Amino acid sequence: MSDAIVDILMSTYNEEAVIGKCLDAILAQNTPVAVTIVDGGSHDGTVSVLERRAQLDRRLTIVADGKHRTLPAALNLALTITSRPYVAKVDARTFLAPNFIERALSVLTSDDAIACAGGAPQQFGDTAFGAGLAKARTSRFGVGGSQYADLRTRADVDTIQCGVYRRAALNAVGAFDPELQYGEDEELNWRLRSAGWRLVRDGSIRFRYQTRPSWSKAFGQYRNYGRARIAVSRRHPEFARPYHFAPAVALLTATGLAIAAPFSPLALDILVAGAGTYAAGSLIAAIAAAGRNPSTIAATAIAFSALHLGYGLGTLEGALNLTTPRPTA
Repeated sequence: MSDAIVDILMSTYNEEAVIGKCLDAILAQNTPVAVTIVDGGSHDGTVSVLERRAQLDRRLTIVADGKHRTLPAALNLALTITSRPYVAKVDARTFLAPNFIERALSVLTSDDAIACAGGAPQQFGDTAFGAGLAKARTSRFGVGGSQYADLRTRADVDTIQCGVYRRAALNAVGAFDPELQYGEDEELNWRLRSAGWRLVRDGSIRFRYQTRPSWSKAFGQYRNYGRARIAVSRRHPEFARPYHFAPAVALLTATGLAIAAPFSPLALDILVAGAGTYAAGSLIAAIAAAGRNPSTIAATAIAFSALHLGYGLGTLEGALNLTTPRPTA
């Protein structure tokens, strides 16, 4: 571990089901790494798994004191107890390719102006719904202008999931915002870009991401994303884009029409037509996303509703400041 130049940082919260596989991939890197994991107050078996693994591998450092921490607060703690020149933020549901760190370092060392390097996730599910959700999260119909639907091989981008950062860049702009449970990547990456740093996504930096297994879990995830998008926009108004608010506008419109429908035939007609158009669009997009796997069509079409309803509701809640994002298992 003495020759490692990369600190892999992770925050965990009730990830017993996936953390072992995640660690297997991290510890199989063909580049030396040190791993620091800060638990955010798990109440399942996550900490037990982590402590057993740490006893067997000195590359692992575990901080698990039972305190509840937001994801960025946990990452910030990990930053303070590490010092290597590169920092990789890895989520518990991600599984790195063996050359993930090697390829990221190759990109970072190619230009001193690059603050962060990463790749696009190869998404998969371990349930029928999860498989459909993986397709939905890479569809323009499902996620609009999100990075997940960007198929470019290599490009400068606005944000990166599970990026590898130059520590000097983090020191220059500050660490993660501890008040954000979701959207911490986007907010930090926005500050880096605003300060003149580059973020580069390269298709050779590969990792797999396991989607949520059910409609309710996906709905909750995207509800938190919507809340966080508003929180980031409040901090940086120039961050907001019109398409960020499309699901919220659609949800408000549908709600208004539903309220008016019992009293207005026109409102009822518009509501029915809109619902039919959305259902048809979901089916067409699901067929396109399914590709050679038609068995995922139904689940993908259903998954679209979880993404759109969750994100729309979260955006409205964030705008009204009714609640703050919370960790989800």
